[in-house]
Parts: sequence; C-alpha cells; structure tokens
Amino acid sequence: MASGPAGIVAAAAITFPGCDSPEVVAVDYSEHRGHITGQNSDFENSNRKVSDSETAMDLDTISGQNGAQVVKGKNSLSHIAGPVKVNYANIDDFDERAFGILAKELLDTHPAINIERIPQSDQQYSPNSVILDLYERGFIGELPDVFQAQWGRPLIQRFVEQDKLIPVDDIFQSSVLRNQYPDRFLSVGEVKGSIWGVPMSIGRSNLMWFDVQFFESTGIDSPSHWNNWGEAFEAMSQIKELGVIPFAVDKSDPLHFAHIFENILLSELGPLPYTKLFSGEVSWLDSGVSKCLNILKKLLVDFADPNAGTREHDDALDAVLSKRSVLTIFNEQGLKLLYRKGVDTGVSFCPSPGTRGVFSFVSNAFYASRLTTNPEAVAAWLTLVSNRHLQDQYNQMRVSLPPRFDADKSMYTEDQRRLLHDWKRDYIVPSVVFGLASDLLGHSNFVNALQFFSRRLDVESVQKYLADRCSFGTSCR
Repeated sequence: MASGPAGIVAAAAITFPGCDSPEVVAVDYSEHRGHITGQNSDFENSNRKVSDSETAMDLDTISGQNGAQVVKGKNSLSHIAGPVKVNYANIDDFDERAFGILAKELLDTHPAINIERIPQSDQQYSPNSVILDLYERGFIGELPDVFQAQWGRPLIQRFVEQDKLIPVDDIFQSSVLRNQYPDRFLSVGEVKGSIWGVPMSIGRSNLMWFDVQFFESTGIDSPSHWNNWGEAFEAMSQIKELGVIPFAVDKSDPLHFAHIFENILLSELGPLPYTKLFSGEVSWLDSGVSKCLNILKKLLVDFADPNAGTREHDDALDAVLSKRSVLTIFNEQGLKLLYRKGVDTGVSFCPSPGTRGVFSFVSNAFYASRLTTNPEAVAAWLTLVSNRHLQDQYNQMRVSLPPRFDADKSMYTEDQRRLLHDWKRDYIVPSVVFGLASDLLGHSNFVNALQFFSRRLDVESVQKYLADRCSFGTSCR
C-alpha cells in the first residue's frame, strides 16, 4: 500500500471492487431485528414490510474506549482484517437496525474485520451537530475511518481542501451506474471533479401533510389541488370559519420556521432562482423574497396555532394526527411517525403549494477518511454499501428512500413508491434546511433569521439580515 506523510494512505492505494460485486448478494434480513450496540427498542408496526420477529444478529458486541462499541465477526475467513472505525448518527431505532443490516453483511463477507462504532459527540441530532462533530474530529486528526453525514459539497468542501477524504470515483466509473442517479444529484457531491462519498438514502423536504378525512367531510379543496399559496389561504380561511386551526407550527423546533420558508421560496421563486439565492446570483433583497416573507407572516398570524411550541420535534405533524390542526409542512420522515401508530391515521401528503414537479431533496452518504490505517477494510465497507440490494434493505428498515432509479420498488410501501416516482420524474433541488444547499454558517444564518422573524415578523429587518450574510459567492456567510 502506498503511503503519504505520517502514515496517511494515498487515495490511489485504495481500489474498489465493482459496486455490484458477486460477493455481495441480496440477503433477506426480514428475520433479523437484532442490535449491535445494546439497543433494541420494541415497536409495533403493521404497515412495515420488514418482519418484527425477535431474532438477534449473529454478532459479538463488546464495549470499546470512550463509549465506542466494537463488533467482531465470529470467524476469520477473509484476508481483510482489523478494525474499521465508523461514525453513524442514530436518530432512532429505525436507524439502529438499518446500521445493523450493513454491519452484519460486512462481517458475513469479511468476518475478520472489527467494526468500532464511534459515537457522535452531540447526542442531539441535527444537520449542524453532525458537521460540527466531524469538523472537530478532523481538526484534531481523529476523523473516523468511515463516517455518515449529509451528501454534498457543503460538508465535504473543507475536508477535500484539507486532503482528508478519499475519492470514490472507481465506484462510479460505470456509466450504467451513474445513469441510475439524477445528474444534478451526483453533481452536488462533486468537488474538484471527483465524487467523495457513497449516497445511501434520500428524503423530500417539500411536503404538505393533511387530514384527508377532514377535507373529504367538509368538501373544502384539499392541498393536492392547491397551485399556489393564494389558493392555500382561500382554503385555510374556510377551515378557520369552521372553528378549526388550519396550520400546525412547531415553535419548539428552530428548524420548522426555516423549513416552511424554504417551501415558500421554492413555490414563489421557482427552483432555479431558489438555488441561485444560495450561490449569490439572486439577491436576498429581491422583491420575490419580500413576497415570500409576507406569505409566511400571513400564515403565522392568520392561520397557525398560536400556542404551539412546548412539545417535541414531531409536534407539528402530531398535531394533525391528533386533530388539533389539519395541515403542516414536514419532510418524508413523517412516514415513521405514521408507521409507529400502526393504524390508518387518515393523514396523507402531497407536494407543498406551488412545488408540484419539484423535489427538494435531503440525502446522507458514507465518506472515507484519508487518515485511515486500514484502507482495505474501508474499501470493503464503501463497496458493500454501494450495492443496490443492500441499499434497498437498509432503506426499507430505516423507512427512507433509495437514491437509485433501479431500486426494487416492491420492497417499499405505496407512499414510498409515490415519492420514488417523483424522484425519477421531478426537477430536483437541494434543501437548505437539511444542510445541502449551503455551508454550515449559511445554514445557521438562515435558520437564525427565520427564528427571529417568527418572533418579530419584521420583513425588512430579516431580509436585510439575509442579504448581509447570504450574498457572497457559493454560500451564506
């Protein structure tokens, strides 16, 4: 293996087998719901296709240093051996089990590898917390061998410039594989002409969730018929006349106001001007931005729950499920909350007003550190997770969506298949709220501006704040 200074392995030293290597096959994990880090939360879910039978994975787990977990294969059958340190942000038990699927397959095919789980420093997950944690680890030279984080330039630009990542161009060298992704999706992950990570899943930011039964019983046009926010407000006025709070807002979650505003920007400006806001090509002082802020102001003043804000992150969608409101904006991860209910909730989703034909996407990926001392194990991990069969099983367990067009649609629910249909058809744009359209500081400035706006409702001041911090080149400053 070629090495650079201080034992840094050169990128050329790592080679990747074909992304659909014969040694990685489609394995039915429906009988496994085991754990690798001592967590095994029970839940009932009649809508999931993955079985809930109680069978532990065939893994040995021991505690490592500083809270890390080391997982070892039972038998040493592969020439690739030794530890591989993996940082994976677990949001919930769905994520934990999804990681278990990846770990089990790696240890089945390379049983002499040891997987050491590196916990995230900040246990409260957010796009910023993951990036800050990784930046801190990279600064002190302790970047994990493999880590999971948001897909795209906003995260990896700094690491690439500091020569701390390994490119994965070999995995994507086949035009057949590249054609399984939208062109604009892969370009988001390119820096200096190379791809630096393996995308694992996608989500959708621009969704309006609504109480189907309410709209059917009242005869008010449902959100699936709204073409813009003007039509939305007409319907909300009718809802309000019935004594019902139309729109749920989660004031306890600083991201929710920014999430709503992101949807309004996308609706009123269109996908191209929206993306140009974050590249500096369209000014935040544009009259279209003023219009969007006034739409948000009207939504909050006239149609939102004035008492929301003391509960957890899922509160906005839960308010719709519990009939406190009939509408909210939430991403596709709302499916998890619905599946946990295990019953027909009468709640569905559609593109948010004015965004039909546009897919504002969220995504995560695995990246590899150039600082690794076990490049063969790292290559084995990245090759494994790029396999489409395994990605399907990972996303099925995680209740998320695969980024590839050739996914096995039969493994997903009807709701997920609807989203996958749009993913292949729609014009895609990266979400700023979920960390893909702007860098770390830009994301913080955007969220802070909308949090301030929710309290003061001062259009001019917030627009000036955004213009001062988001008009310099590639991202907000």
